[in-house]
Amino acid sequence: MKFAVQAATALLLAATAIAAASVLGGYLASTAISGWASSPVWLASMFKWLGSPPINQNYQVIVTTALTITGTLVTVYFATVTFVMSSTYKDTTDRVRALVTRSPGGRLYGFAYVQVLLFGLVLLTLPTTGRDPNGLMFVVMLVLCGLVLLSFGRLRVQLYGMLEPARLLADVTREFTGWTKRASRSAKRSPTASSVAFNRARAAESLAVLRDLCRLIRDRERKAAKVPAQFADVDLRAVKVSQVLRAIWLVYAGSKQDLIRHPGWCPPRAEHRDWLLGAGTEVAVALATATQLSPNEVNDTAWVERTLAAFLAEHLAGRDAGSLIRLVVGFDDVVRHLLALGMFTEARLWMEAVVEPAKTLTNDAIPAKETEAEQTNLVDFVASAYGQAVLGLRQHAQLMATDFPRWAVKQAHGDDVRFVGPKTAKLLASLSDGFAFEQQIEGRRISSDVDIGQFAARTMSTEVIDEVNMWMAAFETELWPWANGIGDGDTLVAGAVLSRVDEAAHKWSGTLDSMSMLFERCEAEHRNVDDVWPDLSLEKLRTRLQQLRDQMRYPIARLATRIGTDLTPDRPDMFGWAFQRAHQDLLDGVLSGRELSPDDLDRRLRSLVAATERAGARLRKTLHRQHYSVLGSVWSEPNLMLFQLSGAAFTLSLIRPRPRIFEVFAGVWGRLLDADPQQTIDVAVFSLAMDDPMVGLTPGGLQRTTRLTSINAALTDVDIKFSELPQRTQRLLHHVRACNDFEDVFVAGWLFPQAIQRGAVAPDSLPPRLADLVRSLAEVELQS
Repeated sequence: MKFAVQAATALLLAATAIAAASVLGGYLASTAISGWASSPVWLASMFKWLGSPPINQNYQVIVTTALTITGTLVTVYFATVTFVMSSTYKDTTDRVRALVTRSPGGRLYGFAYVQVLLFGLVLLTLPTTGRDPNGLMFVVMLVLCGLVLLSFGRLRVQLYGMLEPARLLADVTREFTGWTKRASRSAKRSPTASSVAFNRARAAESLAVLRDLCRLIRDRERKAAKVPAQFADVDLRAVKVSQVLRAIWLVYAGSKQDLIRHPGWCPPRAEHRDWLLGAGTEVAVALATATQLSPNEVNDTAWVERTLAAFLAEHLAGRDAGSLIRLVVGFDDVVRHLLALGMFTEARLWMEAVVEPAKTLTNDAIPAKETEAEQTNLVDFVASAYGQAVLGLRQHAQLMATDFPRWAVKQAHGDDVRFVGPKTAKLLASLSDGFAFEQQIEGRRISSDVDIGQFAARTMSTEVIDEVNMWMAAFETELWPWANGIGDGDTLVAGAVLSRVDEAAHKWSGTLDSMSMLFERCEAEHRNVDDVWPDLSLEKLRTRLQQLRDQMRYPIARLATRIGTDLTPDRPDMFGWAFQRAHQDLLDGVLSGRELSPDDLDRRLRSLVAATERAGARLRKTLHRQHYSVLGSVWSEPNLMLFQLSGAAFTLSLIRPRPRIFEVFAGVWGRLLDADPQQTIDVAVFSLAMDDPMVGLTPGGLQRTTRLTSINAALTDVDIKFSELPQRTQRLLHHVRACNDFEDVFVAGWLFPQAIQRGAVAPDSLPPRLADLVRSLAEVELQS
């Protein structure tokens, strides 16, 4: 029936073209020329020829020749199609083969050929009706033949290009996005679900074609043989597949919120229920009959993402680290985009399909040397994806807080203002239906905007706090145990995973601040005190985040004692990062006022002492061709940083009731002095002497100056009763205020006396500031 309608339509179109050419030719030959006051001779002759019968009555030979040529081209076309099908697509499904034949170029060529054939046949049979053809009909015939030739040439090139299956991926993408757009347009034209369901079925068929095409490309991938793993490359067709799947996912995400509201787009899906939350009668019946609780039938709003996630999981399965990282490079930002749009379920599907396979390949803390680079890139990708998820939550909170609750009121009235989470979207859709019902029954809207804001605030805040808790739990139970296992090594892989996880943990602070702002906006709409809301306090989350960051501090300090110190410009400086991060973590702990674990502080400080020696050795190895004073100052920077940290702990212990912290410092430094007191004091004096002429000029000196701001701020927060302090403490604090020099305070106030007690000999020459402070403290000792 469909073929008959198409044939009749094509025949009618050809007959209409013949009739139009006959009428227009007669008009050009008579009416148009006679109606003009003056016209060029050549134009009049051409118009007369267009409207007159051909002088040569053997025009049938010309038409027959044209038909023969087009028929030959059709034969070549089908031969080309047969060759492409038999050589490339003989083992694939009918859906993929149908995609080859229904390419846009093939449709154009088929239309042009059919019109040439029918137009020529009608032209040949025209004399039997008592009418002769005119010149315009031959012009139309010539144009159609030219169109056939051009479309055939282009189509032949396209067909030979289709010998590579990856060329069809663009056609599948175009078809899928086209059906989604048609579904949206048909839903706006007609409220019935049948047209939307039809477009959904065709979109699902396009996804099925995509699956078959992905499998075909996976089977045809070129495998590198007799090539070391580090030099093996991945097939570019596989890279194209992963890029197309990512592109389809993101394009669909942009139109999904509108599509899932239309009946017929989301297929039904069985959702199993919780036995612990089931109704008493249903649970009793299920137990009595030894059956399961019957699942609820819900609309599957994530059916497209589930399908694409299955394709991605299948495409990435069974690959080594080198191949996998090349397939997912640049994919870590997708989860951020999805979470920013409120697509929480879809983001977890992406993580399961793309990030989890990468995580399973990186469980070895000490990878083989030839795969270390691939492993480093892979762990960087996994940890970066979690960090991007945190940023996505922050963006979502900022988007929801902006102009709330005005946008919620507008969206409840049918305007798409924001991308929201599924629960919030469902609430706003229900409110919109309720307003339509109110308008139908009452003739006006009764519900107030205040009620809309309160309903939206409660639903949105509940949804967001649940998601934040789930992602925090994922960090605690999934990301950190995985990263801690890999980080217990001495390779670049360990450094990459710890640095990325540390970065993600720091991003949580900004995200929780954005959540706090959003919840404040929501609480401002909470006017009905009888409406019980969930606990929106973020203190527990901040405590969990702090505990997570505390767990990370020692592995980072330990890494600074293990990882190689050699600097390679092609890779991040992991040793330098671990050394600086461990220093900053210890300084933050000393200044925070929190109670720290002495055992954890002791092992971190011991690791930092060892890392300080390694940092000095690297500077002496890599820094040359400078003035001796500059060299000495830069070489001394690691020691000076350690003295500054110890001096801050020592000074705070004198004025703050937290002596246990400096007891740890005293224990570590005491062991160093017990081993070699003279060397320890000589190194300290040399470092301070090198720093005196270059203070504030070297990069390390500038950094220590920046750290001074934090230390002085901590001292300012302490209520110091200066007159009640011992004289010795007053002299030390006066030196700090005058010189901002915590290094001298530690060396002169604690290290120097302890070294002398252990048998060290005071150096003959001391730096001026240190000598003044030692002399001042000695005077206090004499007075006492």
